Amino acid sequence: MSYIDKDPRKQGLTILGQAVASPELLKRATKDEAVVIGVGPSSEAMQRILVEMDFMGEIVTLY
Repeated sequence: MSYIDKDPRKQGLTILGQAVASPELLKRATKDEAVVIGVGPSSEAMQRILVEMDFMGEIVTLY
């Protein structure tokens, strides 16, 4: 599990012991991996970014 944030100031911080990584990490994801997007004002933008990156895994949005 990884936390992803496009804000460079947050990258490298930890949440519950897991490092916050750059979205570049998602470019190496396989079709067996998933991204869970929380509810918020940027959730639709994040979905578009994943599609534009050709993310191969499943995209799950919480509502």
